Amino acid sequence: MSERDFNTFFRAACDAAGLKDRCVPHGLRKACCRRPADLGKSPQEIAAISGHLTLKEIERYTKAFDRRQAAKRAMAALVAAHPQKAA
Repeated sequence: MSERDFNTFFRAACDAAGLKDRCVPHGLRKACCRRPADLGKSPQEIAAISGHLTLKEIERYTKAFDRRQAAKRAMAALVAAHPQKAA
């Protein structure tokens, strides 16, 4: 499917679903980057999903990921890796 055909298909699907005009394929791609970032996935893993060729692009899309949740996950991983030192 060409990019133009996909955009036409996507717009028709959004219209059929009653979604606003601001719903565009680019937003879907951005969400496809942000959600794995919020789950703690690496930039390389996210690039593998999104098809981006540079990590700079991934960083642009994921800069607003949930840092507080990321910190909690990182600390939990450290404690799990060294439970005897957590006490």
